[in-house]
Amino acid sequence: MVKKTDLNPWYLSVQPPSIEELEKRLRSRGTEKEEDIKSRMAAAQGELDYAKEEGAYHETIINADLESAYSKFKAFIDKGK
Repeated sequence: MVKKTDLNPWYLSVQPPSIEELEKRLRSRGTEKEEDIKSRMAAAQGELDYAKEEGAYHETIINADLESAYSKFKAFIDKGK
């Protein structure tokens, strides 16, 4: 696991505003089969549950607005310089 190395990585989680919004976004694309949506939603729920654990990520960005999320992402990257 990378966290247990000398690399000293920074962890960032980019999340949808809600699990319902994520499903809405996936369905609105019209590019996914139903079984693929169900699989992606299950994986996403697992990732969101993991993200709630203390210390899982250094920062979390909620992608409710693309410009705002990008600005926060850039600020996160710039902190590492």
